[in-house]
Amino acid sequence: MDLKGMHTAVIGMGRTGIATTGFLVKRGADVTCFDQKPLRDLHGIDRIPEGTRIVDGWDGVTMGDYGLVVVSPGVPMSLGGIGAASGRGAEVISEIELASRFTRKRIVAITGTNGKTSVAHWIAQALSALGRKTAIIGTVGNGFPSTGDRPTALTPALNTTPDAIELQQRLARYRADGAVACAMEVSSHGLAQGRV
Repeated sequence: MDLKGMHTAVIGMGRTGIATTGFLVKRGADVTCFDQKPLRDLHGIDRIPEGTRIVDGWDGVTMGDYGLVVVSPGVPMSLGGIGAASGRGAEVISEIELASRFTRKRIVAITGTNGKTSVAHWIAQALSALGRKTAIIGTVGNGFPSTGDRPTALTPALNTTPDAIELQQRLARYRADGAVACAMEVSSHGLAQGRV
């Protein structure tokens, strides 16, 4: 994905929004940041690269001609400006979607009403049995499923789908532990809150 010169909006200036802005600017995007809080109440904006426009309030997103709009976790996708930008042709994605375009790792995400836990575990076990060490993220725990004579190594999960920061930390840890794939349960809450 070539971001050079792309007029991009980042919606939500929490920790992940700030990190996303740095990622985009580093790759040459022309970024404008939006948050509902007044600028004086935003923490960490001193880490936003110099020259990046920062707008308090959501209204400005409807005025720009953006090619890409990246929405932070917790910002409702139903926000009026996001829909307006999409209607004008902007591609609207979550931070996780953006990250997925820059990784070569395989991530399997399972969603639906029933069966997420079972399917995620079957996928992780099947890939691991084929010699592709696979982590799992989901309801009953996070870590590595049992394979052969190796016992299950799962830590308890607070949420089916972790927040974006915890998710990235877990994926980095699993990669360091040798994972080449991850099977992840994706809850409806995780989808609605833009975690994935």
